[in-house]
Amino acid sequence: MRHIKEMRKLKLYLTFTILFSLTNCEIKNENVNASEFFYKNFKEAFIKSDLVKYNYDPRLNFSYGKDSSTYFIVLVLQDSSIRIFRAQNFNKLFRITNDIIFEDIIDVTRLENNFQITYPRNAELSLKEVQFDESKINVVDYFVNLKKQIKKYRIKEIRIHRLFNTVRIGFSDLDYFIYKPDSLIVNDSNKRFLKTLFKNGEEVDKNWYRFTNEKTTDYH
Repeated sequence: MRHIKEMRKLKLYLTFTILFSLTNCEIKNENVNASEFFYKNFKEAFIKSDLVKYNYDPRLNFSYGKDSSTYFIVLVLQDSSIRIFRAQNFNKLFRITNDIIFEDIIDVTRLENNFQITYPRNAELSLKEVQFDESKINVVDYFVNLKKQIKKYRIKEIRIHRLFNTVRIGFSDLDYFIYKPDSLIVNDSNKRFLKTLFKNGEEVDKNWYRFTNEKTTDYH
């Protein structure tokens, strides 16, 4: 009887070990193949999308702009509303409304025919409802849909170079692409830097370089 119990324990242990190993393999394979999956299925859609306008990371989500006069951050919340940091700059680009007192941080929720704006850092300010103008971008759905694209493409990070219009699309620390558009201007002043930027990558085609080793490229 004791022997049977020990055998059952051993079978359970082996089953758990095998399942754990298979799960780990699936996760590793998903990470390893994420860039290949993206390149085969979504690289063209990515370039045509608005994702190329924003930096992205899992913590802050979307950021835009290169200086204090244009920079803002948009975080997509779990209830599909958005939280905007540097809201004044955001409103310059998207023009939600002209008659609102903007705090530095606002939350925007999409209702049926309008937006509801709240102020997470100033509870004394009343809720503000803004009529949705269909001639403008529906900013809530716009960023929610961008977040869905990020998930669909299995992207972990997007970084636009601060000086050039190259885009780094990351799937893990050791698995990423750098996209080099046809419009990239190469001259004597930046030729050396650009050569360094791509030297550790594999040229998949004239626009795409894949990086899969520990010699990561300094991308600033």
